[in-house]
Amino acid sequence: MLRLILCVSCLCSCMAGLFAEDQLTDPDHTGFKKPASWQEYRTFLQQHGFIGVWETTGTTKDIFEGIPAGIAYTQTSNSQLTEQGTEMQLSHRMQTADGEIISNGGGSISWNNNSSQITGLVSGFDTGKPYFGELTLAGIDTETGTERWTYQETSRGKTQDYTIEITQTDANHRKESITLQATGNTLHSELQRRNPVAEYMADFDTTGVWEAQLPDGSRWQIHTEWILGGRAVKSKNVAIDKHGNATQKNTILVYWDASRKRVAQVGTDITGSSWRGERVSLEVEDDKSISRTRFQGVNASGISMGLTMTMTLEGNQLTRVFSEWTFDDGRSPLEQHREPVVFRKLK
Repeated sequence: MLRLILCVSCLCSCMAGLFAEDQLTDPDHTGFKKPASWQEYRTFLQQHGFIGVWETTGTTKDIFEGIPAGIAYTQTSNSQLTEQGTEMQLSHRMQTADGEIISNGGGSISWNNNSSQITGLVSGFDTGKPYFGELTLAGIDTETGTERWTYQETSRGKTQDYTIEITQTDANHRKESITLQATGNTLHSELQRRNPVAEYMADFDTTGVWEAQLPDGSRWQIHTEWILGGRAVKSKNVAIDKHGNATQKNTILVYWDASRKRVAQVGTDITGSSWRGERVSLEVEDDKSISRTRFQGVNASGISMGLTMTMTLEGNQLTRVFSEWTFDDGRSPLEQHREPVVFRKLK
């Protein structure tokens, strides 16, 4: 059940020394308290960034009845508020490098009116056989961004108790410990928020400075760099005339659009035109990668327009082609024909 706890990592926590509720009043733990309402707990989750998709790697330990120790794994866990915001839905997938599923499952966490506390039910399969469990929130520390849970799981006819602690160390990283109370065995994990932009760029990394020499003696440069701790990409196009005078022509931002669940690009240029784009295909053939992105936008005159940008990356050479132009003012796409531009990487 490691996986769901790690999934609950999007919400949960506890530690080896926490066995009873009265320990929350210990002087060493005065920062912890049970939230008085679901709203209080939801605010804690949102303020500290617990919600989202999280990833980790590690090796299993002798903690869960249904999972043998010593297996290297990767895990993706997802926790999301429902549309009404009245509960948290959980899911997870834990597997080996060759794709074998060690564990998968899900559940939910919400306010329990009968006990006036946060509780949850989870279930799934560990190495092909079912488990189910119950979670109870022991307390949250709003100052450190930590939450603690008690967890009881039944798997293969055996019921065991656990404690869990998760601390949000920054916006995109957290630490977690899961302890089997009967033995004191603890699994320590470090998780990071999934980074779809890094995945998007993995097979088509155009960061750096690229330059094209144009027939009239001028040059065109593309400057692309990671920003926001590797969570987004910023790019700009710079025109350099034959006298060496440089003018920035546009700016483009590549980011993760969580509402559409895909990587998007937005940009604007020196005239005030603006656009939005999404990659429609990526082909990887040996040392050549071909990316096609469709853009829709409006120019400075308010005319809606669209185009497809095809980029071919071969080592230190990048070829850019614009095609499939569309306009809503009746002009012919042929008027916009441009020859391919070949860039070479400077740094």
